[in-house]
Amino acid sequence: MITFPSSSPDRTGRAVRLVRSDTELHVVIAGEIDVGTRAALDDVVLAAAASDLPVHVDCTGVTYCGAEGVRALMRLRDVCGLRGLELSASRCVRDMLTLCGVEVRMRAWS
Repeated sequence: MITFPSSSPDRTGRAVRLVRSDTELHVVIAGEIDVGTRAALDDVVLAAAASDLPVHVDCTGVTYCGAEGVRALMRLRDVCGLRGLELSASRCVRDMLTLCGVEVRMRAWS
């Protein structure tokens, strides 16, 4: 298992982590998704584009989702193509995606 990028929560609680296993890419995003997380999210999108593994995104710890969050999730959806993107999302992420009219499949993980 490889973890990249390694992002510890900053003072606002922002954190982005990508865990790569033999069977999937698991992205965990917490705190605020805004311009402060753009570089880390761009790294995640590049890693997903370079892989053919399924991508699971856990946004259940997100407390704020701005335009950067929507942009990153849309880019992830685009690079995942037919292999799909599974997303667990907090209320604020679901609300923002609904407000923007974005079609992203949501899945509640147990």
